[in-house]
Amino acid sequence: MSANSRYSGTLQDLRVLVVDDEPDICKGLTMLIKSLGCEADAARSAEIALARIEREPVDIVVSDIKMGGMSGVQLMDEIKKRWHDTSVVLLTGFGTIELAVECIHKGAAHFLTKPFDNEEIIRTVTRLGEDILARRRSNTPLEPADGIIAVDPQMREVLEVVNKVAPSNIPVLIEGESGTGKELVARAIHRRSLYHDGELVPLNCAALPDSLLESELFGYRRGAFTGADRHHTGIFQRADNGTVFLDEVSSMSQVFQGKLLRVLQEHRIRPLGSEAEET
Repeated sequence: MSANSRYSGTLQDLRVLVVDDEPDICKGLTMLIKSLGCEADAARSAEIALARIEREPVDIVVSDIKMGGMSGVQLMDEIKKRWHDTSVVLLTGFGTIELAVECIHKGAAHFLTKPFDNEEIIRTVTRLGEDILARRRSNTPLEPADGIIAVDPQMREVLEVVNKVAPSNIPVLIEGESGTGKELVARAIHRRSLYHDGELVPLNCAALPDSLLESELFGYRRGAFTGADRHHTGIFQRADNGTVFLDEVSSMSQVFQGKLLRVLQEHRIRPLGSEAEET
């Protein structure tokens, strides 16, 4: 594959590496991803994967977490240090809310539990691939710079809107195709808002199923479910006096979008396992 062909804009221009110490899973996932038209290969360990990426960078890594030697999380940490634009999808047969949240916060693009559905793998790789291709077309880096340079008249209009809505205390919906800089706009709004001294807390809603989203956004109380051995403060409360940026909200189910709408309207949440609402 030539260097120029990688920027032509189809899933065939993407390289995907599957990392798992189980041969059957490696083979099955590789065949499934190849069916999308992507170039796919497999590695039986994180160490082998790093050596492969060193020789030939990849766009997406799909890795098991629990493997002999280096774990999938350690592999992701190393990838993020050395190849910032590579997206990492983590798989595990021992999924917990705490582990999923930790992985997403560390930079995982998606978190899936075994046994996984083939359609879910296809959707995940397709969405990530489309995001990567959109960034290439717009020349937008994965980790955007802090500010926005507006030369185009339409972009100047966007900044005018940012300056108008930032001082308000209302929810803001940012619409745009993948790779067009929605998080840049969110950060610009936060910097100009009344809450600029607080933290901007981003969350990729497409990376977690509804059950984990509810726990991460609203929090939970000890004993709320099996494995909840302590209280967990949700993002809305952690971002108090700051800003929450929810990316890919359209990926939420309609039921969960209804719960989110109620929170935005009433400014109150109910952590899982709690009988009372909190502000």
